[in-house]
Amino acid sequence: MKTIYQKTIFLFSAVLAVALAAGAVYFGKSTLSAQQSEEVRAVFSTAHSGSISPIVLDAKTQAPISGATICIPELGKTYQTDENGAAGTISIPILRDTRYDEILPKDWGEITLLVYKEGYAPYALFYLRIKEKEARIGPTIYLYTSQSFGLETPFSIIENPEDAWAAELIKKYRPEGQ
Repeated sequence: MKTIYQKTIFLFSAVLAVALAAGAVYFGKSTLSAQQSEEVRAVFSTAHSGSISPIVLDAKTQAPISGATICIPELGKTYQTDENGAAGTISIPILRDTRYDEILPKDWGEITLLVYKEGYAPYALFYLRIKEKEARIGPTIYLYTSQSFGLETPFSIIENPEDAWAAELIKKYRPEGQ
């Protein structure tokens, strides 16, 4: 059985080998772009984390939106979409909602996504589920033009909890005979 020390040394060696093989480290400075660095951290992170790969599209035309800003307030980070509307793979630590620990614990974390693009209404996605070691493709975010709402009214979405968790919660607290 490997010790934590041995696992740490192995992990460090693997990261260093990949970085050197890719020509990413040169005298202590990274030559990787910010997106590539984030992807390397997502692959080799030992922290409890998952990842998302958000895509931003125009709600009416379904065309990718380039240059949209995705903000994750819990991390204090922002990301930009490319010509395909993609922000790349973003590693997210599991930020569990502990308010439910005494009721029915959630085994996933939750974050907020805020999306901005000139000419479009601001978008807010609350309670986006992040599962440990899960590489989630998406979410796909549909932006509506500002003219659709007027006065920069935000478009807000709330992601519901997992169906199995909600069913268990309902079952646990259902009064007899109901």
